[in-house]
Amino acid sequence: MQNRPDFLSPMSAMAQDRMAEVITRPTVAEYVAQAALIYGVSTEQILGRSHVSVIARARHWVMYHARRWGRCSLPELGRRLGGRDHSTVVHGIRAHAARHGLDMIVVAKPNGSRVYPPYEGPEPTLEAPYSMAGQCALRQAQRKGAA
Repeated sequence: MQNRPDFLSPMSAMAQDRMAEVITRPTVAEYVAQAALIYGVSTEQILGRSHVSVIARARHWVMYHARRWGRCSLPELGRRLGGRDHSTVVHGIRAHAARHGLDMIVVAKPNGSRVYPPYEGPEPTLEAPYSMAGQCALRQAQRKGAA
């Protein structure tokens, strides 16, 4: 073996694993495509300006997962989702986390100045996609329980 300085030696197994993890993380575009399938909307709608509930929920799903597992800063994520401000991304992350009982460790916890939506059950997946009918039934059951 040659006598080589440590910094020229091949990467350690741990460093190689870390590099593989960074390289294989999904991109924002891949999260948008996944959300489009789960929520039954188009990628153009997610990236657009619509405030329709199902589209906003799909956008919030992307914000949460892309920030939690992705490589983007909040401003970069906002830019990639149709030119949104970083504070819009923070709101989307918090709303999705509150709605589905998920960790809010991706952004600082709110100081109480905002009201976030009530828990709606587990988040939708490809195996159990989002359903407006299911959400309507859940709201009716919540109203009956409150009465």
